[in-house]
Amino acid sequence: MKKLWFLSLAAMVIFLTSGIASSGEPAKNAKEVFEKRCSTCHGLGRATSAKKDPDEWNKTVQRMKAKKNANITDEEAKIITEYLSETYKKEK
Repeated sequence: MKKLWFLSLAAMVIFLTSGIASSGEPAKNAKEVFEKRCSTCHGLGRATSAKKDPDEWNKTVQRMKAKKNANITDEEAKIITEYLSETYKKEK
C-alpha cells in the first residue's frame, strides 16, 4: 500500500511539474539558460544584436557549443537556439 501511495505521489509531482513547464515558464527558463551559458565566453550584446533565421542560429549555437570551455549540453543548445530564433529573428 505504501508503495502504491509513493508511486501515485511521484506521478503527481511529475505531472504538476510538466504542467508548470507548459504554462509560460520555458521562455523565462530559456532566457536564463541563454544568459548563463552564453555570458561565460562573451558579452550577451554580441548575440542580442544579431538577427538570424533558425538555421543560422542553430549553426551559431552549435559552433559555440563545440568550443572547449562552452559546457553547453545538447538540450541547452536546443533551448538556446529556439530562444534566439524566436527572440532575435531575421525580419523577412
